[in-house]
Amino acid sequence: MRAGPAVAAMLASIVVAAALTVAGAQARHDVLSATCTPAQKAQHQAALAAYRKHMSAARRAYFAHHKSASLRRAFVRGQQTHLKSLETAAACTVTAAGRL
Repeated sequence: MRAGPAVAAMLASIVVAAALTVAGAQARHDVLSATCTPAQKAQHQAALAAYRKHMSAARRAYFAHHKSASLRRAFVRGQQTHLKSLETAAACTVTAAGRL
């Protein structure tokens, strides 16, 4: 029995959301300090890559079920906001000790 594309997209979104929740908790601290350890930077970059990879699939799935232009705009704005926060976290400066 095959799962439909909408179910697959929803499951992918849930997995990405769970991964980003874990990464996001650590990212908030790093965004404020703008420095991080090499391991944290790698984690932020991996979270950013995963989010970018699944953005279009999540958008496609959302648009398939939501025809309202205002809802679609709000969804895209939310995606862009989340992407910007991940990019900021991934742009942290690596220092030897992870601190200035």
